[in-house]
Amino acid sequence: MKKNVMFLLAALVSLSLFAKTPAASKAPNPVFRVFARNMKGEKVSPVIEAKFKKQYGKLVNVSWSIVDDMSDVRITIATFTEDGEQKEVYYYDDGEVYGTGKTIRRDALPENVTKSIKERYNSAVIQTAYEFNERSSSTRYYVRVVTPRHSMIVSATEFGDIRVYQKERLKHIFE
Repeated sequence: MKKNVMFLLAALVSLSLFAKTPAASKAPNPVFRVFARNMKGEKVSPVIEAKFKKQYGKLVNVSWSIVDDMSDVRITIATFTEDGEQKEVYYYDDGEVYGTGKTIRRDALPENVTKSIKERYNSAVIQTAYEFNERSSSTRYYVRVVTPRHSMIVSATEFGDIRVYQKERLKHIFE
C-alpha cells in the first residue's frame, strides 16, 4: 500500500516537473488533472482542514485536490502560496501529514545532489527541481535532467544518492 502511494507521488512529482503552468496563469496545475481531481462541490475533511489551518493559519489562496489510487489510501493535497512560493502539503485521510513539497530553483539544490548528477551525467543540464519532505524519511529531490540523448527524472537524496524514475530517448531531427 505504501509503495502504491510512493509510486503515485513520484509520478505526480515527475509529471509536475514536465507540466508546470506559468506563475502568471490562473489555470490550475495540469498535473492535478491527471492524477488528482479537484474538489468541486466537495468539502475537505474537517480533520484535515483543521490541521492545515492550525499549522498555516487561514490562508486565502488554498486549493484542495484528491489523489485516489485504487487502493485504500487516499491523499488530499493542499496547494497554497506562502511568502511568494507555491507549496503543497500531502495529507492522509486521518489528517496526518504525509509530506510537503515545492518547486525550487536549480541553484538551490544541495551541492551533493548537483555534484552527483554532474558526475553521473557529465553533459547534463538540470532543468527543474522539486523538493519533497516526507515525515518518515529524509528530503528527496526530483530533478528533470536533460543530456544530448535523453530526458529523465531522477530522484536524489540530500546525500547525493541518485535513482532514475523516468528516462526518455530524445529524437533528433537530423538522425
